[in-house]
Amino acid sequence: MIKEGNVKMTAKEFYETIGQNYEEVLERLAGSEALVLRFLKKFSTDKTFSELEKAMEARDIEMIFRQSHTLKGVAGTEAPLRAHPGSRGDHTSRQQRGHR
Repeated sequence: MIKEGNVKMTAKEFYETIGQNYEEVLERLAGSEALVLRFLKKFSTDKTFSELEKAMEARDIEMIFRQSHTLKGVAGTEAPLRAHPGSRGDHTSRQQRGHR
């Protein structure tokens, strides 16, 4: 059960709410709902998104790139989510232009 403020929902309900396939996530985590919940809790405490917001406010292009790349990784490893399909292409294009 996930609880945020007065809102309670199961992990499956959460993934359905955000348009993700819970069964795929569960499969990626060896069928363990406890592991799914653990990763969701870790993801919710990660500071990457707030750092990305700060970088955007400061118009710091390099930091925006770094934080968005980190956020994509966090989403894939800490709270198994499917990242936006275009995100890999954006990263590849940037690398091809010589930016890392």
